[in-house]
Amino acid sequence: MSKRKFTINAAQWMVAGLLAALAMAMLYYRFLIDKELEQTAALYIGLPALIAIMITLTPKANSPVGMSIKAVLIAMFASAIFLREGFICILMCAPLFLAVAIAVGFVIGRVKKSGSPRDARLNAMMLLPILVMSVEGVLPGTGSAGPESVTVERVLDISGPAIQQRLSAEPEFDLDALPRFLQLGFPVPVEAQGTGLAVGDQRVITFAVPGRTPGTLVLEVTQSDAHGFVMQAVSDTSDIANWMAWKSVHVRWDRDDTGQTRLSWSVTYERLLAPAWYFGPLERLAVEQAIDYLIGSLVSG
Repeated sequence: MSKRKFTINAAQWMVAGLLAALAMAMLYYRFLIDKELEQTAALYIGLPALIAIMITLTPKANSPVGMSIKAVLIAMFASAIFLREGFICILMCAPLFLAVAIAVGFVIGRVKKSGSPRDARLNAMMLLPILVMSVEGVLPGTGSAGPESVTVERVLDISGPAIQQRLSAEPEFDLDALPRFLQLGFPVPVEAQGTGLAVGDQRVITFAVPGRTPGTLVLEVTQSDAHGFVMQAVSDTSDIANWMAWKSVHVRWDRDDTGQTRLSWSVTYERLLAPAWYFGPLERLAVEQAIDYLIGSLVSG
């Protein structure tokens, strides 16, 4: 009686490689959490690179790029359950994760097709830029460059005293008027307390996102006159604190030569996520749209 030969087909290798990649990714993620590196490029570039490398080195991996994309997509969807990441986190990271997966798959595909060990080594060196980018925020001096500021200026048809009066009142938020970008899953302001623009006056703003515990941002007036004020962030327990640290809000208004009011609204914050080239523009866009929304609320009010 002949013995049946046990073989593993390409699909089975794919499943085995995927499970191994996800298990390694989970261990790597827990390591980053323990070392407080979850806001660095070690997560946002290193994690998809690790998954892509492991899955493309699986035997019978005939399409490294395609397998990398599939593995990273599955990992992202799984993270929504196992890592409890919010939808906005997955959405913001998806282009970066997929770009890294495609790059790694392409390089490893070239390595496998190399005609000699020397060519294989040269092709493998194409992974070095990804390795370098993945250490941003991990090594000293590679993290945030310090506070950043976004300023929006508008010419309004309301007077300075009217602006001051409206900003002195307790804030009200119309969530239906939020810009589309801020409706993708960002924490949104659902309640605000506090009035006045005298030094020491505070605003306590509650931010909420479905399925998560609400948090509050506390701002306090530190400077004030007839043409503007400055608020400093006292504390922030909202989910926004995972991405950026609020520093201050500067609002100024002056009458121009046409009789209209020129309003300048600046927000200073520190970006906490890396890499800067990816998350920097996204955070600036979010802050700019938030300021636009606040100015729009001021005019409509």
